Amino acid sequence: MDELKSCPWCGEVPKVSKYEPLYRPGVKFFYVKCRNRKCPMAHVQTYASRGRKKDAIEWWNTRWEENDERSK
Repeated sequence: MDELKSCPWCGEVPKVSKYEPLYRPGVKFFYVKCRNRKCPMAHVQTYASRGRKKDAIEWWNTRWEENDERSK
């Protein structure tokens, strides 16, 4: 599941980026965020805590409606 879903708020294609903190050499974090600067999600980053790109993509692709018991 390496294909990113579009942003649920504006429909823009998101961006996956890598972050390597200076205080933790060798540790990588991947995050996904919307590219549209006017979108509310442009300021929200979905991090993969274990530094796995596929986790960040999977978390971004998860939608609230898909997990909501009331919608079933």
